[in-house]
Amino acid sequence: MPSVQRHPIVPFSPQRPYSTSPIAPDVFVTVSRYRLVQIAVYAAQPLPMRHRLASPGACIVPRVDAIDDPNPEVTKEIGKGLEKGAQLSNISIIGGETASLPEIVNGFDLAGTCLAYVKRDEIVTGESISPGDVIIGIASSGIHSNGYTLVRKIIENNDLSYTDMFPDGFYPGKTIGEVLLTPTQIYVKEIVALLKKVNVHGLAHITGGGLRNLPRLNKKVNFIIEDPFEPQPIFTFLQKYGDVDDKEMYQTFNMGMGFAVIVAKKDVDKTLKTLKKHSKSEVKVVGRIEKGMGVEAPDLKIKF
Repeated sequence: MPSVQRHPIVPFSPQRPYSTSPIAPDVFVTVSRYRLVQIAVYAAQPLPMRHRLASPGACIVPRVDAIDDPNPEVTKEIGKGLEKGAQLSNISIIGGETASLPEIVNGFDLAGTCLAYVKRDEIVTGESISPGDVIIGIASSGIHSNGYTLVRKIIENNDLSYTDMFPDGFYPGKTIGEVLLTPTQIYVKEIVALLKKVNVHGLAHITGGGLRNLPRLNKKVNFIIEDPFEPQPIFTFLQKYGDVDDKEMYQTFNMGMGFAVIVAKKDVDKTLKTLKKHSKSEVKVVGRIEKGMGVEAPDLKIKF
């Protein structure tokens, strides 16, 4: 049975991929969205989601009375984020747990768990990817949920603060912290819609590892990225202030592409039409599949 770390597929009928994750080391507002997109790579439909919040001074319903000195502003923002993510994924949050751990937790720990279902014979594993297939990308909204260890290091090494206005005029009127808190884009609705119309060969959530996520789908072909997305200004900032080379950027961050879909050439037009209809993000053909192994972006002189 196909599976990846922390996202096991449990043999029920129908199949039920189960995805859970703590927040650290990433920014907490992205965690629920990240889990939902990870589920989508199996061609699975998310079911109701549960959350768990542990904190010395914050809580989330329904156990407000179990927390000493809760911070209503913090819990309000967490609740708003969970609600928005659920709406975008067409799911319900059916419950959760709150623990008050002032002697153990410094700040708060927020985790999300998502269950989804997919028929056994409809799981998209990437095994059917073959030379001649086309790679279609969906744009990201920014950094998403990965690479924050490097981000924090770059900010600290440049004596910057999260409350500083974003430098070099990249994001006028916004602080560094506001830009870093841009929510992760959720791709569930467009992928679920696509699976009803097209025989999809592969699905990849471009997370930590960047382009290296693609060969994980199929190690017997070569993924050629000919027309990558233009990276958002946040990546330009990180590369400049962190003195990071192109190869490291493309194996750490999504660099503008949050999700990739691999289909047969004959299905490209239908795929583009469907994704554009259901997605607010930019969608375009970014490359193709050739014989070989790995992934490369020839114009950037990058190969993994």
